[in-house]
Amino acid sequence: MDPSNTLSYKLHAVVYSIDALSNRIFKDYSDINFPQFLIILCAYQNPGHTQKFSASWLQLTEATVSYMVKVVHKKGYIEVKLDEDDLRTRNIFVTDSGKELIERIYPMLEESLGGLFGDIDPKKMAEFVQGLDLVYKSLNNKMEEYECI
Repeated sequence: MDPSNTLSYKLHAVVYSIDALSNRIFKDYSDINFPQFLIILCAYQNPGHTQKFSASWLQLTEATVSYMVKVVHKKGYIEVKLDEDDLRTRNIFVTDSGKELIERIYPMLEESLGGLFGDIDPKKMAEFVQGLDLVYKSLNNKMEEYECI
């Protein structure tokens, strides 16, 4: 068996390359990195959710999320509020600066990634995206089974 020809290796290589490209865009056009952007994106998509939710949504450790929340909060991209019912719980909201960053940078990401798939027939690309959705759903089911999430 040649590990570099396996599905798991190829998926890892694609994800790593996408992350590297994304990090380059953030280095060139913002004051944050890609993982920090994902924290802001989570607050944008899920306003008021907890750091614990963010860790699960992003599939990162709670400690990593806690650190990144502090960083992007200090830069003014998110607001953190204590939960009224449980003062140990912190809820995350995107600020106007965070919204502006999402709306400015996300199209750049999509454009640079979209260009990578420009040679794929649009119908096949739609099928590919549907297939990714099915794989993601299956992975989440498996992770729940193994109590990973």
